[in-house]
Amino acid sequence: MEPFFLPVVIMANFAIAPDFDVWIYPKQFKSGEECVEFARANQNALFHQAIVAYEFKVPPQNLLCFSSKKLKEMDLKPNPYSTDIEAKKEDTPI
Repeated sequence: MEPFFLPVVIMANFAIAPDFDVWIYPKQFKSGEECVEFARANQNALFHQAIVAYEFKVPPQNLLCFSSKKLKEMDLKPNPYSTDIEAKKEDTPI
């Protein structure tokens, strides 16, 4: 499988707990540069979608792009608020 990159929003409220969750946007990018460009251009919309997904309970802290390999190494588990880990290859509107 060819590696791909996904925008990932780190969701945390460090004042309450040191733990964090992630919200993963379900669109694959062929390169890290392409992912970062998309994330920068759409940061507010991505944060808004993550906030809504977490029912306004957890604030976003950071927006990063991770490779599919890195996500697999980190062994991230989907949670009730996150989008599907299985990313779409076609364009997904923001």
